[in-house]
Amino acid sequence: LIQKKSNQKQFLDLVHMVVKTVIPSILQSITYSTCSFAFPHGLAFSEEENFIYVADTNNHSVRCLDLQKQQCTTLVGFDRKRGTLAETLEKALIAEPRGITVNSNGQIIVSTCSAIHLVDIENNYVTVLAGKETYGFKDGKLEEALFDHPDGVLCINNIIFVADAY
Repeated sequence: LIQKKSNQKQFLDLVHMVVKTVIPSILQSITYSTCSFAFPHGLAFSEEENFIYVADTNNHSVRCLDLQKQQCTTLVGFDRKRGTLAETLEKALIAEPRGITVNSNGQIIVSTCSAIHLVDIENNYVTVLAGKETYGFKDGKLEEALFDHPDGVLCINNIIFVADAY
């Protein structure tokens, strides 16, 4: 968890049942020296790959922390430009990613400021599952639905649950 104002990093140690604060960086002890984020909101863990995926909100990107190799990689949002564009991983645009989860196929689901995206690393593609660049509240078919800052996503048995903030 990142504290925006103080730039302190906190994490929950579930083995010892405590919350720890690390200054200046929780990643410092793992030697990710070139890794930096701009107001990250969401984290997801892939146990199979031993990766932590990060919704790097103000960089408009999805990042991957490889815990075994101790590397940080940008998966989507290389240019740090805001937008909603379904495209290859290198060219896709996402706007303010917030929530992030992994489905049973290893694909990443990301909620952005007004849409839900599927990041398919294996097939090198990002697609918009639901929502548009337009904010709103509208139930219906995936291509017609509207969201207004869906901050949280969770995937259970390939059913995606969305927490729309506003």
